[in-house]
Amino acid sequence: DDFNNDSAVGLNNGFQTSEWWTWYVSEEKMVEDAVQGMLIAGSVSFFILIITTQNIIVATYAIFCIAGIVTSVMSTVYYQNWDFGTAESVAVVILIGFSVDYVVHICHAYVESHHNNKEDRTREALGKMAISIFGGAVTTFGDGCMLFFTTFIFFTKFAWIV
Repeated sequence: DDFNNDSAVGLNNGFQTSEWWTWYVSEEKMVEDAVQGMLIAGSVSFFILIITTQNIIVATYAIFCIAGIVTSVMSTVYYQNWDFGTAESVAVVILIGFSVDYVVHICHAYVESHHNNKEDRTREALGKMAISIFGGAVTTFGDGCMLFFTTFIFFTKFAWIV
């Protein structure tokens, strides 16, 4: 209404219509759902980590690592100048699953270590889990590379995000 009040006489009753407004509402909802999905997945992951590791410090570090992974990958969406649409919304929630998987393996190995100091526990955890995590990362990367050759835009964007 402020825009109409500031308009010239005879032009102060304008309004805009477009089918794109319905898409705007859908896109806004996708962002809202992605944020909600991230918060739910992060919260559930945190509580499960507390229960399984029985160590709130390790669980807190793990959640910060997961948040860092999600943030760094979501920066790809920003730097690619993509709108946050369906592909990005779905990919973000899947991405949380990937990042939780890698981080939880290291946390579990760290907590199960029989060493008494942090350095030795970390070495043992990384020594035990590094090859498995590296293998998972290589296959995920390889799968992402295969998606670059698809014609469906969702898969191409997912390849960039992965």
